[in-house]
Amino acid sequence: MARALALLTDSDWQTLRSSAREIRYQNNDVIITAGSDQKAIYLIRSGFVRIAGEVDGHSITLHRLGPDESFGEMSFLEQQGASAFVVAEGDVLVEAIDVHRLDSLLSSDPGFSARVYHSLAVTLSQRLREATAYVQELNVNEVAQVNRFHSTRMGYITQRQIPEELIASMESFDSSMRALHNALRRGESIPDLDTRVDELCDNVIQDLKRFTGPQALVEIGYDDLMGYRDTDQLLIGIGAYVFRETFRWFMLSETMAHCYMKPRGFSDDIVTNTLVQQNQPRGDTILGESIDRWFLNRDFCRARRDGVSLAASIMARLLVDRSQPLILGLASGSARETLEYLGRTRSAPSITMVDLDQDALAAVAEEQTIPGMQHTVDLVEQNVLGLVAGRGRMTLEPQDLITVFGLMDYLVESECISLLDWIYETLQPGGFTLISVTSPNHADTPLLVHLLEWLMHERSREDFEQIIAGSRFAECSIEWSVDESQIFQYCLLRKPD
Repeated sequence: MARALALLTDSDWQTLRSSAREIRYQNNDVIITAGSDQKAIYLIRSGFVRIAGEVDGHSITLHRLGPDESFGEMSFLEQQGASAFVVAEGDVLVEAIDVHRLDSLLSSDPGFSARVYHSLAVTLSQRLREATAYVQELNVNEVAQVNRFHSTRMGYITQRQIPEELIASMESFDSSMRALHNALRRGESIPDLDTRVDELCDNVIQDLKRFTGPQALVEIGYDDLMGYRDTDQLLIGIGAYVFRETFRWFMLSETMAHCYMKPRGFSDDIVTNTLVQQNQPRGDTILGESIDRWFLNRDFCRARRDGVSLAASIMARLLVDRSQPLILGLASGSARETLEYLGRTRSAPSITMVDLDQDALAAVAEEQTIPGMQHTVDLVEQNVLGLVAGRGRMTLEPQDLITVFGLMDYLVESECISLLDWIYETLQPGGFTLISVTSPNHADTPLLVHLLEWLMHERSREDFEQIIAGSRFAECSIEWSVDESQIFQYCLLRKPD
């Protein structure tokens, strides 16, 4: 981050400081209140402050500033009230320059005035560039995500190439579901409804696995040589066929419908994670609720729930000897792993959660209002990849632990390496990073890919260790933990002392 008023000379600084007041603040002291009239520009001498706004009544950090940075310039230039809160994080020492005294200095020395305004222009220009980059990242990372999914998936397979056995199975699934639907509409009681729905839906997944296997795809390709497709195209074609034949039924499940429709641009958003964690089946009609129960009981969803406790246990083990650890969560989402860790620890961690989604941050803020919650979490609205690229305005102290739960599954290899390098730089010596990695070809991969278009970069340990080898963690030891289903793996890396 550029130094505040970087174009001033030593003589200029001496002039400014002769009229400045030193003020000390303690943790969580409000330095500036949003909307208040400002009478000073502040230069941070030591410590950190957060620039915060409000979302649904909860404080969300927009930026973090540290030594040699400034705030209050916008109010000085616009002569309007402050646009955000400024709050001390820990002990903070600032120099407050009275705006009336500054006006007097500016009017008496044209050269000094030019350098001050030029410095302010550079600072505000930099912030404007960062804001523009942030908006562009929103467009790329959200709108483009929506466009990436819901492709037509047509033209990948001919009708003759669809196996008769698969057609018969899909017709049987549809007729059986229709029979259950009609019986329930007539008010009939079906005591074994969940069992029957489970069997029907399980059969669909088994068909997907069977007919998208390598040998099956080769055989399918030869069934219509005139319309021959390579196996990658046939894989998409078979998945698309099963998707179309089952869509009307699976979309009765609220969780599955949300995953597929991606109203926020991603399958893996705060709403999806909340639905999975709550494990309370919902759907259109009784049949939809039963299908939702089936989905929430799949290995993938159970592993999502179980992984929270596993990750929290690892965090507690790593930080057991640290009384005030600094913890940073990247793309933190619901932050359930960290919140569960907080429920276990007796230490006083300083925690920063970074996410692009305001609703996710607001949900974490809401958790902090629950009785018995004694820890405070600093919530920062930032694009993680923007931070990695140096576009975010967030000054951080070296961290003891950085967690990355889920994000790596959506990054290509080069982005993973850049993120790992940034984490390495942000950790203090002896610090840890804990990263979740989704295993490839697990039991529910066909369900996620073909029926929900939930696309991830699933990676084996070997795959991810190759990525690590290309980063600054290349020489570090690697420790792996895995959940009972072996769907989610947790990679632990330690920065050398």
